[in-house]
Amino acid sequence: MKIVIFLPHMGVGGVERSTSIIAHQLASLDHDVTVLSLGSNPEPSFLFKGLRYYHFSARRVSTGIPRIARYLRREKPDAVISAQSYANVGIVIAAKLARYRGKVVLTERLNVSASVTSGRSLKTRLTFRLMRTFYSRAGAVVAISQGVASDLAEITHMSPDRITVINNPVNHPDIPKKAQESVACAWLDDPSLRVLVTVARLEHQKNVSSLIEAFSRLDDEDLRLLIIGDGSEREGLTQLTIKLGLDSRVKFVGEVSNPYKYMSRSHLFVLSSLYEGLGNVLVEALALKLPIVSTDCPSGPAEILENGRFGILVEPANPDALAAGMRTALADYDSMLEMTEDAQASLVRFTPETAVAKYLELLTAEDA
Repeated sequence: MKIVIFLPHMGVGGVERSTSIIAHQLASLDHDVTVLSLGSNPEPSFLFKGLRYYHFSARRVSTGIPRIARYLRREKPDAVISAQSYANVGIVIAAKLARYRGKVVLTERLNVSASVTSGRSLKTRLTFRLMRTFYSRAGAVVAISQGVASDLAEITHMSPDRITVINNPVNHPDIPKKAQESVACAWLDDPSLRVLVTVARLEHQKNVSSLIEAFSRLDDEDLRLLIIGDGSEREGLTQLTIKLGLDSRVKFVGEVSNPYKYMSRSHLFVLSSLYEGLGNVLVEALALKLPIVSTDCPSGPAEILENGRFGILVEPANPDALAAGMRTALADYDSMLEMTEDAQASLVRFTPETAVAKYLELLTAEDA
């Protein structure tokens, strides 16, 4: 099967990681896979190395639509899989312009209602409205969690039966191997310290400021916090740690290609997001048997952690609640380790094999 995967921009975030796993798994099954992308960088992210890659220099999906349409008209793939809301709208328009007869599969990776409520950009709010018009014209729509599926059904007025839930694949067979790589961080080599870690883009959605404020409420001198990721809020977050007197106990690692080597040597993983689609990093933390405290945000964490069975869930945007959750986890650490052991069998939901089998079932199904 000739499959195009449209990802508007290259990066190393959760969307790119899960999309690359799908692409590589499809290619390993002898499907003809091409990754289609926009932006100023003609080279694919390292995540997509080894795959056929086609790049348009358009900076925005809206201006790239005519070129995408010409590409579809020329290449005639059997299917197109798109990721992210604004890219999904664009690919439907391009397919209509191209009179494309293959199957268009839209994947929704975010709780859109929560992102709009949280004050996202004008582009997000406009996309929210366009989704109602264009999502129903796709061959299939995939949501990465049940929470995202329910939200999509409500905002697009589509029947829930038309939305398929396929959890993001997390390549956890590779995670333990990558976790063994050496890491240059003195805190992680010091047995007298307990290190808390988060992996997040430093943007409003991830609400890392709430985590820093919660960490400031923990008085134990042996605690340290590693923040892995980068983004537009980094400077402000750095100033917040200084203001709270935490600059010697909080370290900004930046964006790294292998966060697992940090996570595997840490004591506790903390997610402070205001909203998610699924929360891939929680699956990765469980695969490393790393205890978790997470906000119970829409959507995903409660599904992954089975409503608190596999980790502690706390109210979003509440530093006091997050601090209390971390205190509980650290005080009863043996119970937290037992939770992660109990979670291992549940991770089959997130394997590449499971996800791609469901995608192929969707791609080969006859349209109703």
